[in-house]
Amino acid sequence: MMIIVFINKAFFLFINLSGSELFIILAVAFLIFGPKKLPELGRKAGHFLNDLKKTTKDITREFENEAQPVKSEFNKLKHEIRSVNEKASLKKEASDNKKEKK
Repeated sequence: MMIIVFINKAFFLFINLSGSELFIILAVAFLIFGPKKLPELGRKAGHFLNDLKKTTKDITREFENEAQPVKSEFNKLKHEIRSVNEKASLKKEASDNKKEKK
């Protein structure tokens, strides 16, 4: 029962099957492979999906590690641009105040 629930969640995530469609697939698998092979196939499918999840996390982590220097450089430049804009607006306000006093 636990394997069926795991397979149900895995199929639902990847293929978006309804309950009745999943039931038909499991019934056909039961008829083809029999009751002795089905738990073994479920375990293999679970191991495959677990390995797939680990690989996906590793790839995501690798991309994030490679992108980190670019992100930090981008944030540095963004901060510098904001400070330059603030200085420019302060200078403009100061020059506007001088013009108003004249």
